[in-house]
Amino acid sequence: MAVSLRRRNVLQIFATTVLLVVAALGAVRTTAGIQGSGVREFAAIGPIATVGSGTVTVGGVDYSTSGAQVDIDGHPARQNRLRPGDVVSIRGTLIQAGHRHIAAASSVSFSGNVRGAVSGVDVPSATFFVLGQTVHVSSDTQFDSAIQPAGLQGLQTGAAVEVSGFADAAGDIVASRVSSVGNSGVARVVGTVQNLDPQQKTFNIQSLSVSYANALVRGTLSDGTSVAVQGRQPAGNGALNATQVNIETALQAPSGAQGRIEGLITDFASGNYFEVDGQAVAVDSQTHLNLRVPLGLNVYVRVTGVFDGDGTLVARKVQSMAQP
Repeated sequence: MAVSLRRRNVLQIFATTVLLVVAALGAVRTTAGIQGSGVREFAAIGPIATVGSGTVTVGGVDYSTSGAQVDIDGHPARQNRLRPGDVVSIRGTLIQAGHRHIAAASSVSFSGNVRGAVSGVDVPSATFFVLGQTVHVSSDTQFDSAIQPAGLQGLQTGAAVEVSGFADAAGDIVASRVSSVGNSGVARVVGTVQNLDPQQKTFNIQSLSVSYANALVRGTLSDGTSVAVQGRQPAGNGALNATQVNIETALQAPSGAQGRIEGLITDFASGNYFEVDGQAVAVDSQTHLNLRVPLGLNVYVRVTGVFDGDGTLVARKVQSMAQP
């Protein structure tokens, strides 16, 4: 009887805890895009559609953020600084409540692709340039209300902006949002190390030359490594003198965690294996394909699935489209 009573008490405590969590998050809905059972971890990447009071919507899923740590460009921040079009990384817990799944975020991180002064605008090709990075815009790109008229016509050489979006196979940025930022002189860029010179302590990110001689470097640099670099806005076409260089890693979600990612295919080995901005994706016989365009380099995809022990996202659904 004592064992039975103890077990009953444990079950009652567990049931009460789940009910409290569900009640706290009762206003949050999720779609059937993420599937699973019980309480599971999740990791997601995608552009914000809407920012609400205690929620953000990404890829059609509403994530509760009432207890989440929000970081912007590596610093703690308030959620109200996030904007539609910002590409964020979200981690948290997925709770099954009946036929619904409640996604409670523990962290929401935003890191712009590039922040600095506009060095040129090419309206006919729908591109502009910041810190040696080529930025492409489309009809889906969201522009800050401070940029008038909204679009490339509203950008001026020398204007300080932050761009969020997706890298393509060539390393160019396809912008989902262009924000006007204060001209603080702070420059920041995320990209892939090229032409590393350990003796001179320099490397390139696209056509931008970076000197890290006086920088705090977290991680080991090598050609092909993805990094986030911060420094002072260089004069003219000069080198960026970095103050910080941080190695950027993939989601690194635990085995069995749910995953939902969006972006451009940047490496395409086959229809069964490709990468989305460095995140490996595997397609098998259980994957449901909804392809508006065939899979290939620079095709925009939305992938949901489960992470395996190697960090590969084993897809359960893949959607493709020509534009973000």
